[in-house]
Amino acid sequence: MADSPSTPHDALFRAIFDNPEALRGELVALLDSPLRELVSLATIDRVPGRFADEALRGLESDALFQVRLPGEPPLLVYVLFEHQSRTDPLMPWRLLQYMVGIWARVLADEPGRTRLPPILPVVLSNASGGWRAPRSVRALLEAPGWLGAHLARHTPDFEFVLDDLVTVPPDALERRQLSPFAKLGLWLMQTARDRPRLEAGFPRWSRLLDELRGTPRELFRLLVYLRVVANLTVDEVLALTQVRLGAPEEEEMITARDIWLSSLTPEWRKEVEEEARERWEKAGLQQGLDKGLQQGLQQGLQQGLQQGLEQGLEKGLERGREQGLVEGQRLAVVALLEAKFGPLSPPWRTTIEIASAEDLGRWIPRVLVAARVEDVFGG
Repeated sequence: MADSPSTPHDALFRAIFDNPEALRGELVALLDSPLRELVSLATIDRVPGRFADEALRGLESDALFQVRLPGEPPLLVYVLFEHQSRTDPLMPWRLLQYMVGIWARVLADEPGRTRLPPILPVVLSNASGGWRAPRSVRALLEAPGWLGAHLARHTPDFEFVLDDLVTVPPDALERRQLSPFAKLGLWLMQTARDRPRLEAGFPRWSRLLDELRGTPRELFRLLVYLRVVANLTVDEVLALTQVRLGAPEEEEMITARDIWLSSLTPEWRKEVEEEARERWEKAGLQQGLDKGLQQGLQQGLQQGLQQGLEQGLEKGLERGREQGLVEGQRLAVVALLEAKFGPLSPPWRTTIEIASAEDLGRWIPRVLVAARVEDVFGG
């Protein structure tokens, strides 16, 4: 995934479908035989990249997979999560554009190709009231029935596979061949906007929540989604889920501060902090980190990574204070950008390597609100 999640819907969708086995469970639940049986035996790989309209990133998320069927050419499966509260009547048209974009990239990567790989389009929706819009291109055409029939062989057409989450019965969702995290994630996508349905359903899913207590990162994603999408306070989230919080110094436990900060900083904050900690320790700044970085991060990343480093480094390695501060800022910029936007291109790395301390200090807080890498360095 090249860039940071832009919404809690996007973040949870991508966390679920980072595991290709989640796609297998979805397809086995949604497809008819014999394709369903073939998919159950297939090898599935995630294909990097995103194809949805950048202007709609806050309303949809997508993922592309390659399914290698036994004895058959590879099949591409494109999954689009439509997380608007209303269905889009032009969804088949949007999907057609995204599919053409996928084919264009395939041809660009393999110039000698003379045929296109098949694409199976799948739409996940949690629109209120269920899906109520056309599912095929032909259904969008303004043509009387007799004319449409004659034009059918001259008109591009397909029907997408629909997972209408809002209408899936709890029993059917529970039977899907998915991990506890994926089942809970899809259930929250289904119910988070419906407070009575959400609260009524929690006893049924408490067993799966218990299974996630040993995987705090997955559990944290679900708690963040609940807090933001269901518009709950931290106390309400904890009362509903009965999650036991840890103290701030317990690295493997979720703290109230983590959940509260989820609306102010990206949910990959801990990964960034840990990576920066390791790299700074290798640079010989252990003493400064022990006294400065830990204290600064416990107060909240929003108070400024630079402030935390200064406090630690002033009490630690006095001789390397200036050099260590600039290097720490430089590493922080790289770690934050790569966690949010993916691997940096050589030109951006060069820009960071030659930047002054003033520039680095100005860029760090910009990463938290930037939509593109360019937004961090501009101005």
